[in-house]
Amino acid sequence: MLEKLETLEHQVKSEISQIKRFLFIGLLLFILALISQVVIAVTPFYIFFLLEGIENPMFGAVSFGGVAVVVILLYSLRSVLFDFSKPDGVEVEGDCELSQLIDELSLKINAPKPYKVYLTDDFNAYVSTYKTFRHPIGKHYLSIGIQYLSAISLEELKSVVAHELGHLSKEHTDFSRFIYRIYHGLYQLDCVLANSPGFMDAWLHKALQAYLKRLDKLSYSTLRNHEFQADFIAAKVTSEAVTANLLCRTEILSDWHYDTYWKQVWRDSWKSAVPEQGTIKQACQVLSNCDQSSLSKYLDISKMKKTEE
Repeated sequence: MLEKLETLEHQVKSEISQIKRFLFIGLLLFILALISQVVIAVTPFYIFFLLEGIENPMFGAVSFGGVAVVVILLYSLRSVLFDFSKPDGVEVEGDCELSQLIDELSLKINAPKPYKVYLTDDFNAYVSTYKTFRHPIGKHYLSIGIQYLSAISLEELKSVVAHELGHLSKEHTDFSRFIYRIYHGLYQLDCVLANSPGFMDAWLHKALQAYLKRLDKLSYSTLRNHEFQADFIAAKVTSEAVTANLLCRTEILSDWHYDTYWKQVWRDSWKSAVPEQGTIKQACQVLSNCDQSSLSKYLDISKMKKTEE
């Protein structure tokens, strides 16, 4: 297992280096395209300054164009320069069993302890890092879905927490946070270009879509390998059998729970604007009373799933 983990870490480092080069090339091409757009836009101003006999018309046009490039660049990359909001949920307070488990596993795998732990209504668990100018190192948050807690055993919970803390120990959240912000910024820019009537903007829209598609393929492989690294850590803390069983049951239970419970909830929501009381509580009860024999069909379906291109 140790050799596989070392090989995986080397592969991840290589993939991240490739992504950084790809992003750097993309930034250079974006700046060149932006400058060409600005040059076209300021040319009439240069001609006007020249005809009016204004002294040093080139300086005026270049100054105007330089300011325009900086403003547009900052606006386009604002999602990368500024952070997003912190996660939501009910904060876990006090020295409860969950807090004790997190403290124990943080020491065991040499991972930073989450600044706060939240209970959410998701069927999932995840970690996130929030950075500001006041906290450049970042604060880590662990979110665990209460529905998820209702469906797993204590040993499986250890595997879940170890998996998420494994992301922190390997600093995966820094990469995922950065990639998410890049996507968010480029997607917003792509939406602006898609609605622009200009010929140059239409060409840039197509080029940006091709760039995003390539970036998605590059980052997907790295993000999946991050999950494998976290799985190795979880298996080391509990066992390979517990971690493998948890991964399979999570996939199967998620599909089963949606079909048997949430589909009807969504249908009922169309009949009344007022949500039914205790929806999440009922969802947890359904999960805790799940009959394993009813999951066999979803196991067969899960085996047939393939990763989308």
